[in-house]
Amino acid sequence: MGKTPQLGSTATAVGAAELRAFLDLLPSLGAAVADVGDADRVDQLALLEQIRAACVAAQARVMVEFADSQVAAQEALGVPVRERGRGVADQIGLACKTSPQAAARRLGRARTLLADLPATGALLATGQIGERVADAAVRQTTHLDAADRRAVDDVVAAHLPRMSAPEADQAVRRLALERDPGGAVRRADEAARERGVWMRPGADCMVKVTAMLPAVEGLTAYEALDRAARDRRRGGDPRTLDQLRADLLTERLTGRSSADGVRVEVGLVMTPEALLDDGDEPATLRGHGPMPAALARAVIAGGRGDGNDSEPRSSERSQAWVRRIFTDPVDDSVRSVDPRRRLFDGHLRRHIDVRDQVCRTPFCDAPIRHRDHVVPHAGGGETVVANGQGLCERANHAKQMPGWRARVTADRPHEVEVVTPTGHRYSSQPPPTLGPGARRRRRRMSILRLSAGTLRDDPDVVRRLLRAAVAA
Repeated sequence: MGKTPQLGSTATAVGAAELRAFLDLLPSLGAAVADVGDADRVDQLALLEQIRAACVAAQARVMVEFADSQVAAQEALGVPVRERGRGVADQIGLACKTSPQAAARRLGRARTLLADLPATGALLATGQIGERVADAAVRQTTHLDAADRRAVDDVVAAHLPRMSAPEADQAVRRLALERDPGGAVRRADEAARERGVWMRPGADCMVKVTAMLPAVEGLTAYEALDRAARDRRRGGDPRTLDQLRADLLTERLTGRSSADGVRVEVGLVMTPEALLDDGDEPATLRGHGPMPAALARAVIAGGRGDGNDSEPRSSERSQAWVRRIFTDPVDDSVRSVDPRRRLFDGHLRRHIDVRDQVCRTPFCDAPIRHRDHVVPHAGGGETVVANGQGLCERANHAKQMPGWRARVTADRPHEVEVVTPTGHRYSSQPPPTLGPGARRRRRRMSILRLSAGTLRDDPDVVRRLLRAAVAA
């Protein structure tokens, strides 16, 4: 690989201290120019946008230089070739307050921009294009080899300053197809192998289920849903087309009517007051987030949980089991359980999952895959809740690399300090079990596990049964 272009570089080296001084100037910008006219304010907005773009280019350069330096240091330490580079994006994510996965993508884009799209990179460094336009150029040339990327870059760069991000996306895609039509086919094949389905929490107690599918299959699936929804609508169904498509999707995925209970176990975490005494403190739906207490009670009592509780759910309703979890009366943290195990399983595993909720790496919201010893078991770390943390697979592998250290600095609330190979320190605490606004002095919460079964229709009977279970 040739010499990496130095985007945003100047004759005078700029270090962290100079950048910090520049950052300190920005908060006073509005106050310093309060007496200027709107024309000047528009000029300021344009210049700040240019500065923002130039900062993105400078970050790209620093990321690549840091990654190359870290890989060289790992090589000097004798790290096997296949493991070199592990943990680098994790450090970038910590510094940029983003997830390791997002940091890895940013690092990959930075390498492409610096090495293979120098003209586009220069436009970004001088603020003539924005980050989204530069990302479009990178994204639409990923399947090309380095020489073809540079050829596309030479042609399109002159036009990018006048394009919006969607226009740039289309223009670069067309040039890339002309340059290597076979590569587009290979890219489509690779994308088809990476097809998948994801779930992310949405607003107002909703979730977003996203599927990435090959174009033909995806269009066919949507058309089938749409056609069935329109048939039901013509047959007199009062639901909107959007509601029908959503309900039909649920029916076809679960094999059950949307009015029936679903044979899937979920968890609700709520205070005894919210469960039994009509309290208003929000519950937590594990894997989603906060949920209004009244809605949680409706779900427990067999309601639909979608604002249509007047509609019957059929004779097969949800069944609720109550599991008590005792919390500290002062800081609301989950208390410890039996430590006499080697693996974090059973109650230990459940305790860590409820406490940590997602990966404990700062800024990483990936699901927990590994229940890890903060101080390694081989190094004398005990298999107790205080020495346990929930991590995603990537984070657990990264902390095995040379130079990474971790220790527990507090038990309640549980706090872990991570030290990276550069000596930077980052601390993490689990998110509040019932959110940052939860009332203190909570001695007990209830996890309600919902699955198919039978629950009586009378809410008063349900309430008495749950009260007895919690008091047992």
